[in-house]
Amino acid sequence: MSRLNILFEAYLNNQLDETEYAELWGLLEEEGAMEQLSPELQRLWQSSPIHELPADHWDKKLKKLQIERAPKIMPIWRRYAAVAAVLLVFLSGSYYFLQKRPIQSLAVIEHDIKAPKQNKAIIALSNGQKILLDTVPNGALIAGIARKTADGKLRFENNNAKIDYIVMSNPRCSKPMQITMPDGTEVWINADTYLQYPTNFNHKDRIVTLKGEAYFEVKHNAAKPFRVLADGEIIEDVGTHFNVNSYSDGGAVKTTLLEGEVKINKSVFLKPGQQFSDNKITMANIDDVMAWKNGVFHFDGVPIETIMKQVSRWYGVEVIYKDKINEEFVAKKIPRDVPISTLLEYLEETGHVHFSLRQNVVTVMR
Repeated sequence: MSRLNILFEAYLNNQLDETEYAELWGLLEEEGAMEQLSPELQRLWQSSPIHELPADHWDKKLKKLQIERAPKIMPIWRRYAAVAAVLLVFLSGSYYFLQKRPIQSLAVIEHDIKAPKQNKAIIALSNGQKILLDTVPNGALIAGIARKTADGKLRFENNNAKIDYIVMSNPRCSKPMQITMPDGTEVWINADTYLQYPTNFNHKDRIVTLKGEAYFEVKHNAAKPFRVLADGEIIEDVGTHFNVNSYSDGGAVKTTLLEGEVKINKSVFLKPGQQFSDNKITMANIDDVMAWKNGVFHFDGVPIETIMKQVSRWYGVEVIYKDKINEEFVAKKIPRDVPISTLLEYLEETGHVHFSLRQNVVTVMR
């Protein structure tokens, strides 16, 4: 089997990384490429239940593929659609022409909004001092207790008797913040999140308070339990990596365990892969839960309201609904550094939802 066919089969199965995807498109542009793929493409095309759709449907599909230029998992009929788009434009000789056309946005965008490029966290100390983290140079020592590292993280190094606690506030439209606590625990703080903790853990336990979302890799110490207080729940580490989502607009607190064990409200124990929310234990979709930390959007069968809450926090926009959208959506591994228009266009590809963006307000409609 040729390299082209190997890559194309992997593309249909959503197994390409960005480098392989670029290689595939390069091979498709080479002379004679269609002779290698035509039989397989013809078979897929003829077996597709949608091959009688009008040509302008495929024209839109191809332009959308050119916008993405990155592998996305999609329903099987959309894989056929992508195949059909490539087949039609190659066989008609119009591929080069379509590539050179201006790409038209599907969503109505008055003024595009870029993804946040920096962290805008605010450090508030118990003595009343407030520090904007992006104004602190890398390597600088903050209030004698924490140092901003060369890669922009915050590492707490010393105790300060005059400062009892610290509040980290990471606002909307801000990149996640990574900190190392005084005990060595690593924490990633999502946008629109508040985290309060002491400057030292000299007491019998280590207690932090969370509003929003954070991921913890706890430095375990059986003699000093690590506890997260989140909207009335108490999550206790038992040697653990876990995520806590306690956004006020997100319903019940969601605690998801990735590694080790946690105890919740002194009675519920989770195993890796499980999530506790609303007094129930379920198996978690780890890709969905950890997408924010991994730098992607990842939705696997979720309502549009859930998606748009993330969009609002990440891009700093207001969201209003003109129509009720009942369908659930799948959109996987979309880079979080894309402008908002690109994300909205991905979602519009389902055909179930449309958007307009005017003056930082996204309107959701059918």
